[in-house]
Amino acid sequence: VKVLLPDGPTGVYTVVAEPRRDPSDGRTLHVDQYTGKVLTSYCWAEYGTVAKLVEQGIALHEGRRYGPANLAVMLAACLALVTLVVTGAMMWWKRRPRGRAGAPARPTDRRSAYGVIAVMAVLGLVFPLAGVTMAAVLLLDWLVLRRIPAVARFVG
Repeated sequence: VKVLLPDGPTGVYTVVAEPRRDPSDGRTLHVDQYTGKVLTSYCWAEYGTVAKLVEQGIALHEGRRYGPANLAVMLAACLALVTLVVTGAMMWWKRRPRGRAGAPARPTDRRSAYGVIAVMAVLGLVFPLAGVTMAAVLLLDWLVLRRIPAVARFVG
């Protein structure tokens, strides 16, 4: 159970009961800070279809649904991702050209390059943190990596 304090003299206490297993057992109450009267009470029945799906998905993702079997499936998925990352790095290291990073060559067709730039720009706007990261990598490439000859040869 979480109790959120009122925000100012007109605020209310918010009491949130988050069940360990089944999200349909949850409840949210708004309580008047002066009288203690319950002003509103939200439970599973008041949730919309999308909210119910999201709550069930979160519980499934967190391993709170279907017991140990779900935890085992989620653990297997996590270990598969870790394995992909590690084996991908190992494969790259073994197959890269000697003394180079093995990065792909720049595309010679400008239209495909513009397409990639457009997709990255849209994704950078939709996901601002990714956009900031892409901008930082571009600045690092332009200002540092291209100006150091040994690094430029290694990266390609």
